[in-house]
Formats: sequence, C-alpha cells, structure tokens
Amino acid sequence: MASSNAIEQIKKEEGWLKTARDTPKSKHGDRELSIGYGYNLLNPSAKEDLILSGVHPTKVDAVMDGSEELTKEQGDALLQVHLQVAEKDVKNLFPNLEKAPQEIKDALVSMSYQLGRPRLSKFEDMRAAVGEGDWQGVKKEMLDSTWAKQTPRRAKRLAAQVDKLPTPEKEPATTIGRTRKAQDLYETELHNSRVSQIASLLSRDTLVKGLADQVEKTQKAEAEAAEAKKTTETKEVETTQ
Repeated sequence: MASSNAIEQIKKEEGWLKTARDTPKSKHGDRELSIGYGYNLLNPSAKEDLILSGVHPTKVDAVMDGSEELTKEQGDALLQVHLQVAEKDVKNLFPNLEKAPQEIKDALVSMSYQLGRPRLSKFEDMRAAVGEGDWQGVKKEMLDSTWAKQTPRRAKRLAAQVDKLPTPEKEPATTIGRTRKAQDLYETELHNSRVSQIASLLSRDTLVKGLADQVEKTQKAEAEAAEAKKTTETKEVETTQ
C-alpha cells in the first residue's frame, strides 16, 4: 500500500538505532524501547518479529537488552514486518481505501507506523473525512491534534502532502439536489455535443469550399491552356498560307 517514497521518508523520520535505546518517557508520553527504524521492543510480538527479521533465536534477548547490535539488513526486514502491521491497521480503520489517492494511503500508513492502531483509531473525524473523500478535512484533523503538537514537522509534511489533493465534489444530499445535478450534467453534455456538431459542420464546409476553389482554379488553368494552344495553332496556319 505504501509507496517506496513513503517508506524512505519513514526511515528518514524515524532515524536508525543499531542498539536498543530505552526511553522511560518518550515524546508520546509512553515508555519505549526502540531499535532499528522506530520499532518498539515493548511490543508483545517483539521476539517473534526479531526472529522474522533474521535475528537468531539465541540472540534475541541480547538484542533486546542492548548487548547485541541489529544489522542494517535485519533493520530493513524489521521495518517491513512493522510496516505490514501498520498497513493492515490502516485497512481495518479506513475501509474502502482502494480508490483513495496514493498520497492519502502514504500519509495514513506513516501515521499508523508511528502511532500504532490504538492512537490512530482516536482520529474518528479523520476516518469520516477519508470516507467522504474530504481531503481538506483530513488535513485539518492532522494539524488539529496532539500528535501534531508532539511531532510538528512530520504532521506538517504529511498535511502539505494531502493539501495538494483536490477535494471531490460531494453528491447532493436530497433527491431534488441530485435531480438538479443530473439536469445540469445533461445540459452540459447537450451543449458540448452541439458545439462539437457545429465545429464538425464548419470543418466540412471549409473543406468543401477549399475543394471547390481548387476545382475552379484547375478548370480556369485548363481553359487558359486550351485558349493559348488554339491561338498558337491559328498563327501557325496563317503563316503556312
């Protein structure tokens, strides 16, 4: 779901830690034991995730207590494990996301990767905005949040990414409104069709006139040539006599 550019941006914003770092009180207000690209080793599935990332089972505890380093290859693999969870949470929290622009998917996955499902699920108004295709509403919910105050650069970057998207026109809420919209669309289509027909007729008229002019010029040239030939023949006859 997330683009390669979004993944690279996540790596850049999370930063790289080859050994575990304990933060008793993180910027989110919770304790974290971070490693790799922002992976929290306090996750219940941390040991399984490390093994999936290529860490030997006998070295998992050493990685978690900071006495063993994580290689870049293992860090990339761990990021992919974390990313799959983030994408799954986004799909569950934001159904019918397939038709959304890639910028929206990238922004939501980035938020999910950083915040986790519990915190992301609290953005209820954003979930409604995404469902309606209201990208300006999504931007507003991003910036008007505790998350934006805690990580302002990340929030502003993602909001700017979303801000570039045009918000689709909303469907009228009433039957009368939908009928009027349908009528407007019909009249627009009819107008465009008439303009196209007129342009086509004008094009045909221009072509016909051009052909007629060409025929007239050809006939005139042939008549002049015939007259010149006749004059020449008459002079030759007079000279012979």
